[in-house]
Amino acid sequence: MNKKLSRNLPWWSEAAVLAYFTCFVVYLEVSFFIQVIPSTEPMPYFRWLFLWPLGVISASLLFPFKFRWVTITAFALLSALITIGDYAYWSFFGTVSSLSMLSSVSQLGDVKHSLFNLITFSSLTPLLFVIPIAAFTIIGSTSKFRIHPKFVERLRLNMRAIWLVAFLAFFTLTAYSANNTPIYENTHHIGREKWVLPEHHWGSKFSNFSYATTFGLFNYHLVNAIEVTTDAWRKPELATNIKNQIEEHLEEKQKLNSTHTELYGIAKNRNIVFVQLESLQNFLIDYEYNGHEVTPFLNTLRTKSLYWDYIFDVTHLGRTSDAEFAIMTGLLPDTRKPAQLGIVSSSFTTLPKTLAEIGYSSYSYHGYKKQFWNRAVAHPAYGIEKMYFKESYPTSSKLGLGASDNAVYSFVAENIANKNQPSFNFIISLSSHHPYIYIPSEFRQPYTDLNKNEFGLTADYLASASYADDALKNFFEKMKQEQQLNNTVFVIYGDHDRGGLGTRNPPPGLDQKIFSAEQDKVIFMIYIPGEEALIQSAASNYRNTHGGLHDLPPTILHLLGTPPVYGMIGTNLLIGNDQRAALSWPGDAYTYIHNGQIISPSFEKITIEDIDTTENKELPIQDVLLDQLISRKIIDHINELPYEKK
Repeated sequence: MNKKLSRNLPWWSEAAVLAYFTCFVVYLEVSFFIQVIPSTEPMPYFRWLFLWPLGVISASLLFPFKFRWVTITAFALLSALITIGDYAYWSFFGTVSSLSMLSSVSQLGDVKHSLFNLITFSSLTPLLFVIPIAAFTIIGSTSKFRIHPKFVERLRLNMRAIWLVAFLAFFTLTAYSANNTPIYENTHHIGREKWVLPEHHWGSKFSNFSYATTFGLFNYHLVNAIEVTTDAWRKPELATNIKNQIEEHLEEKQKLNSTHTELYGIAKNRNIVFVQLESLQNFLIDYEYNGHEVTPFLNTLRTKSLYWDYIFDVTHLGRTSDAEFAIMTGLLPDTRKPAQLGIVSSSFTTLPKTLAEIGYSSYSYHGYKKQFWNRAVAHPAYGIEKMYFKESYPTSSKLGLGASDNAVYSFVAENIANKNQPSFNFIISLSSHHPYIYIPSEFRQPYTDLNKNEFGLTADYLASASYADDALKNFFEKMKQEQQLNNTVFVIYGDHDRGGLGTRNPPPGLDQKIFSAEQDKVIFMIYIPGEEALIQSAASNYRNTHGGLHDLPPTILHLLGTPPVYGMIGTNLLIGNDQRAALSWPGDAYTYIHNGQIISPSFEKITIEDIDTTENKELPIQDVLLDQLISRKIIDHINELPYEKK
């Protein structure tokens, strides 16, 4: 063996690499937060950021040298991968990932194009910083190498004990200091201090992103892993007083939804068609690029429909599946995990089950696999009788991930024509799915001058919206051809906002607001052929009503002339803002809309046009989150609740 290679490493080398590991982990968190936290918002206290590396080092000192450094290398690699994954996830969804998402990992191959757009070679740079730690582990673990000189090696166990005590003491002091340092949080709750101890921080209890940006990314993932694992094993029984509160809240909602309007029963006995448009936001309505209308059919349809300008995206980790959950159950989706993954209870009050009681059959249609988002399990649990997925459509109709929207729409029209009883038809569109590259080339032509370096996937997004609009026009023509147009009520809505455009530059003619919570709105309209005159006379009364997709079930039941059901949080969209609960943005407890005002710490109060906001005021956060927290309790304890209709 070469003498140069057989020399002992300096006694201080292990301490130096431990310091490097600590700095590397803190650097990962700081660089992540710089990219995702607005400059006006505070960064997490550094004391919280040091807990993860200090905890890892303290635990590793319990083990011999080789296993200790294998552990530290593994955690360095894990930290880098978490940061890379969370930044990609944030770029698309605007939040951090959760361990509960592991059940959807099998779906990544199906959306590989979206994944490749989000993860680039430059985003993998943190992996390079793991190499020095891995190299030290390999070198130090070789039998010919020793970290300590001989006189220290004889005391190796004693030295390890000293190091362990020192790191544990430092970790404990850091944790104690962090946990007893107040954090600024303005909840607008009268009499509540704005500087609160961590245990009283409301936002972190409601939002994964808020927890991560308050207490540190890796601390969040550790707590999240513990919570998800614990939740999988057991859930505490719901207290009687909480059960009573849930019952009272649901009864109040049912009573509110009984409010009579001039449109009650206007769609009675009609077939129902829900068209869930993939990723279509409200700013697309009436938007023109270089004189070219992006959605000409929807623009025209809007003028003949009940149209709402302030229907906000209420989805979170489950995106499209969260939208499905909201419109089926009338509840707000869970902000902790995708609603349709895992076990989906059949105990929920749902729209298909309610419609079945008045003689409707129900069907769902989608151009992709039934396993995606667990639809093969979730849809029957909602009460849908028959599902038509990818295998139901001609193989020649494939466009991108699955069957084209045109093929699905044509199938739906023919299926409705063959039914003798009124039917509920739930269509999940697909062709405009991220990364918006699956549509025919002719729809791209108007947007070719939108440079990808400057505007990211904006051109592709606008082109896919144009395709979705054209396919919808073809669907209406097919329904007319099948003589089904005039006896159907159409509900057209976007499932969630666009994600992962890869730019913060708005397309020409629009401004930065399209990226803000203020404009996080989806397309939402209800068209009832033959009732245009009545609708046009009444539409202006409802256009500025705010809400979310969970408000759709009580709204459609009202239009059908069916009494409201017990068990839904949503409120009929024909009921005015002054009677509506506050609606918070998923994952952001401090941004919400109430009685015509959007309130957020990131911008001043914004008043919705033409709404009387007299005596409007900021609400305590408990009131803002009430519908969300009640929905969460129902989701967690659905089988414990007296959930039968009243």
